[in-house]
Amino acid sequence: MRFVSKNQKFSIKIRPHVETVQMNGIKTVIQQGLLAQFMPGDVTDWEVKAAYATFKFQGMPTEEDEVTPIEPLYRLSSFDTSTIQDPEERKLYEQVLLNSFSRGVDYIYVPKPEVPAPWPTYDKFKGKPEALVEKLLLDGHDLHEVLSYEKDNQNREEITFAIEQAILDSKTVVEEEEDIVTA
Repeated sequence: MRFVSKNQKFSIKIRPHVETVQMNGIKTVIQQGLLAQFMPGDVTDWEVKAAYATFKFQGMPTEEDEVTPIEPLYRLSSFDTSTIQDPEERKLYEQVLLNSFSRGVDYIYVPKPEVPAPWPTYDKFKGKPEALVEKLLLDGHDLHEVLSYEKDNQNREEITFAIEQAILDSKTVVEEEEDIVTA
């Protein structure tokens, strides 16, 4: 899950840090604190659109002409729970972030937009992966979008591999064409 904040260095406490001090002065950690630290600059296009539609950016700086406001993109920061390795910890982060009173005020949850199927019966394609890739190329589909759709939905290993290979092959062809042009 990805969350976007209107504040550049936003953070929210997920779990408090708890420790006790014994009579001899030795500290014992009872519970390790957790903090969701939002990272500036790591926002996608759809997150920027969602942030602009949701937040009001007050106190905007202006260009040298003192009239034109500077885009608030530099203020945005994001937090991605998929970077958390421990599934229990990730679940805790998501639960706290989804239920916090700050949600909607300081940050928002931005779901990844769904990529549509290349054609209505794509998921029922019964041919070989190579035939599918050939059809995708002939019809002019964006292989990156098709790969994203495939991974999010069917996630068929042989088809994913074939599409990835086609993407790599197309990059190699483009590089060879550039070498020919510059020579």
